[in-house]
Amino acid sequence: MLIWKAQTVNVNIASLRYRCLLPLRYLNQLGIESTVCSNQEPLEVSAQTEAIIFVKSFRDQDVITCERAYQLGVPIILDLCDNIFIDGYAPNSCYVPAQNFQVMARRATAIVTTGEALKAAVEDFLRPLVGEVYVVAIPDGSETLDDIDYSLRMTQWRRLEGWVRQKAKQKTIEKQRGLHAILSACSQQKNRAQRWFNRFSDLLGSHKSEQLIESEQLIESSSVAQLESTTEICKKSKKATSQPIPLVPDPWPKAAKGVKTVLWFGNHGAKYGNFGMLNVLDVVPALHAISQSLPLRLVVVSNSREKYEQHIEPLPFETTYLRWHPRKMYEYIRASDVVIVPNSQSAFSICKSANRAVLALSQGTPVVASHTPALDLLSECIWVDDWEAGLRDYLLNPSVVKAHLARAQQVIEANFSGEVIAQQWLKLLNQVLPSASRSTKPLAERAVLRP
Repeated sequence: MLIWKAQTVNVNIASLRYRCLLPLRYLNQLGIESTVCSNQEPLEVSAQTEAIIFVKSFRDQDVITCERAYQLGVPIILDLCDNIFIDGYAPNSCYVPAQNFQVMARRATAIVTTGEALKAAVEDFLRPLVGEVYVVAIPDGSETLDDIDYSLRMTQWRRLEGWVRQKAKQKTIEKQRGLHAILSACSQQKNRAQRWFNRFSDLLGSHKSEQLIESEQLIESSSVAQLESTTEICKKSKKATSQPIPLVPDPWPKAAKGVKTVLWFGNHGAKYGNFGMLNVLDVVPALHAISQSLPLRLVVVSNSREKYEQHIEPLPFETTYLRWHPRKMYEYIRASDVVIVPNSQSAFSICKSANRAVLALSQGTPVVASHTPALDLLSECIWVDDWEAGLRDYLLNPSVVKAHLARAQQVIEANFSGEVIAQQWLKLLNQVLPSASRSTKPLAERAVLRP
């Protein structure tokens, strides 16, 4: 049994799908059993665990789990899809991912990255600190709509369990706050009454009458009674826990007749890296020039309407914003004429995988992109760097689109399909696992090998 340790089971997170659930699915078809754990649930590692794979999960608790696995002799694999070694990465985290990664790398049997650029970044970071490490590149696979549905089914109970656990924790906190408020109010009332009695007692001297003593007892009991009464009222008036609002994506906006659709999709970005929605601005001169003679619109699918309204909406041609949704993206891509994948080529962005270009091409939509090492395999079937020429070619020459898409299907099948990714993982696992697997049969014997 393989354990895949991820940060979350949120299917909206690309690293969970591409780096965990997709290879897990196709390894399972080869007979390799796996389980997925996240930060919201306990993780049990035993001597019978065949390997543990940390998928972009390098928290303090992961360091402890990694050490426990090492002491048990369990092979450890670290899977990394982002350049976490740049200055300022994840500034709001309560831990430093690169530091924890370094500690875990000392115990790792192998490290997996998405491509050669990130592989080089990992080696450059670790070499002076850890020495030589075994780093292998396994690309993000070509994710299909069926893979998305599998991911949703695979995680539905874990997501529900996590939601229930979160609501229970929130409910407990609210109860504690409510009880604290009640006790505070009763305490204030009792203190006021006590101060009144103290002043009155001072007037009568040190000897209290029987009536005063009875009155004090009455006030004391009434405070307790009010506490019980108020608590009961709170219970009766307690509102039912609200259900989460389901994510309903915006409908695809139909373009006017003759208007071409250029699509950009992805995470809006972060402060620690020059990537995301603002990279679209690099393509604006080409889009504006083309819009003078060819009606077009830019559709942005992302997770920040605010950033879109501030930077994209004012552009001098038609634009539209849609919320990102894992299933709806397939409809959006198929309905577009061309997908753009600009990249700032910064130290962070240059390590990005080819998954967006692969996804667009797999759905029959051509791609114009900035050059990155991850796109080298697709060089024969996409336009690179020359934005205006590439966009015009795809928007005006259907024969070029057809030829490039035909070649793209061949490249994807040979390099990015789920089956190919599983074979690469299987090769790695058979290298790092002991020659005699802890289960009844080694992986190489249990798996149905493909040519």
